[in-house]
Amino acid sequence: MPGTRGFGQHAAGTLNRNRAAAARDASAFETQSLISTTLKSADDGWWNLVEAALAVQAVHDNRVAAEALLASTRRLYDSRSANNYDLSQAELSLAAARQREQQAWSAYVRASDALSRLLDRPAGQLLVPQNFTETLGLTRELPDAGADPITGHPDFQAQQSQNEIARLQRAADQQGLAPDVTLDAQLRLRQSNQVYGYESLSESMTSVFDPDVSTFVLGASFTRPLGNRAAKASAEASDAAARQATLTLQAERQNLSASLTQAEAVLAGARVQLTYRAEASALADSAYERALRQQRRREIKEYELVGLHAQRLSTRLAYISALIAVKKSETALLDARGMLHSHYASFLASGPLERQRLALLGHYGVADWFLPQGESQ
Repeated sequence: MPGTRGFGQHAAGTLNRNRAAAARDASAFETQSLISTTLKSADDGWWNLVEAALAVQAVHDNRVAAEALLASTRRLYDSRSANNYDLSQAELSLAAARQREQQAWSAYVRASDALSRLLDRPAGQLLVPQNFTETLGLTRELPDAGADPITGHPDFQAQQSQNEIARLQRAADQQGLAPDVTLDAQLRLRQSNQVYGYESLSESMTSVFDPDVSTFVLGASFTRPLGNRAAKASAEASDAAARQATLTLQAERQNLSASLTQAEAVLAGARVQLTYRAEASALADSAYERALRQQRRREIKEYELVGLHAQRLSTRLAYISALIAVKKSETALLDARGMLHSHYASFLASGPLERQRLALLGHYGVADWFLPQGESQ
């Protein structure tokens, strides 16, 4: 009955079904969050490898330039146009360049090992990044997150499902405090033995469904335990758990909102920093090339040229780091919007044609056929 124990959507059977559905949703959203975390780690590992590869190339070019600088300084020294100090500065620059190249290779091996572990590749396998040049120079457009990206975030939806489970349990425990009303209806049919025989078999059979005496009994019972301390304690505990789940949901919203704001700010700052680093690297290259021409005319000292050579490498490495920071920030913003698990593949597509192909493969459900060894994303 309405208002009594075990009635409506909070009855045991209905409650278990609703709670199982909410738990299923929570598990699905937690899986999406785990996929996003895994993709974010793999993306960071990939860009770390690309950064290490670009750094190896930069320090290799730096070492070649240092060798050329030493060769030109030695020619000047042999022609008595440079002194011992100039020659030692060039030799020191080459030694530093060689050491820097060894360090860059060590960093590359570490980045390769880290990504290999993430990809479950054999230990000691050296990974070589390919086809990243176009992606580095591409300004990727982030997909639209909608009016409120927080409510669609897997972490928020998972916590929302947990909040629903707590709410259902609280309502069920509150209903458990209600009285228990039982209705009992009985219909009794019997013969009075006033008739001692029937003229025919058909009359006898008919009398089975036409008893001499029929009695209808209707009863009701009202049960309400005295004290009911166990049920009250359970209701208080579930109420506290539901309020805690609501507070956790509110905190999750605030955390996700702060993460989204921070990710947007980091990406904007990374793009500004990239512009600055690109200009600084171009200026350093220009200054070094001009200094080489001045060296041939003996208009610059070797220690000044060595300083410009070191500055050129420093600005180049800073530019590479800024490039990678932008790419990592783009992925971090996609993750903060809760879209990484569903939009990562199309986000990496380098053009409209690739995005259209991915959309068609997903539409027809054949995307897995185009993955290595039939693996699913």
